[in-house]
Amino acid sequence: MPDFAAWQPDVYLLNANAAAEASGVLCRANAYAPLPQPASSSLAAPGVVRGAFAARTSGNAIAIYALSGTNGYKFAGVSSPWTDITRASGGTYNLAADEYWSIKQYGATLIAANGNDAVQSIDIDAGTNLAALPGTPPNSRYVEIVGDFVQLGATATSRRSVKWSGRNDASTWTAYTKDSDAQVFPDGGDVMGQAGYELGGLVFQTETVRRQAARTDSAIFEFHRIDAARGTPAPYSIVKDGGDVYYYSNTGFMRITGLGQATGGLYGGIENIGTPRPPASPSST
Repeated sequence: MPDFAAWQPDVYLLNANAAAEASGVLCRANAYAPLPQPASSSLAAPGVVRGAFAARTSGNAIAIYALSGTNGYKFAGVSSPWTDITRASGGTYNLAADEYWSIKQYGATLIAANGNDAVQSIDIDAGTNLAALPGTPPNSRYVEIVGDFVQLGATATSRRSVKWSGRNDASTWTAYTKDSDAQVFPDGGDVMGQAGYELGGLVFQTETVRRQAARTDSAIFEFHRIDAARGTPAPYSIVKDGGDVYYYSNTGFMRITGLGQATGGLYGGIENIGTPRPPASPSST
């Protein structure tokens, strides 16, 4: 066994008995140890997973769900086959080849949308099969939780629209009932995704980004365009991280705060985090 020098990347390396790089190993007090090897945590899901979610039950346990292009499954244990929870009525699902499920938890209900099928739901504590979400909401590509509401995006009524449920009621979708309503945007292209917060959120379209703000009157929400020139062509690039939202636009990767205010960056205005600044010219000596 060769004798490897200690990993000390911060020391001056000329004639030093130290290693500047230790790759593929873990550094222990007196030795290097191999990285842990991958290990199976369950049997494979029966189909190619096109959407997954780890939900929390009322008893604070974790329930893991996986959906393929045709079926839904629930994790049943490390050595047990996944339980098929596909809807009992309506047959298998019809997810398009290049699409994925959008999945969120609302209280004790898991809600999943794929654009082609009726929006699905299951009781996380006791449900055995997915089924159409009550209240007959429109088929939609995206689902998000915005404060007290379930909000659907890119609905069958209009791909430029969002529609939200009744307040604290995922089964109410009749307009003006329990504050349920919808918004069809006059421009900006298709809705490509959403980012919800307690008092509103962000709606991403192909050509613009809008801030959604809660109101205290019958209007419920108001919408303001915050980027008139850039939306996102990549709905699955939208990622929330605390109060920030990251996404891919037609000018590169972007960041916007959760309140809908663009952050200043290297070039000012909205921060483009995917276009590095050109390296500075070397100074002459």
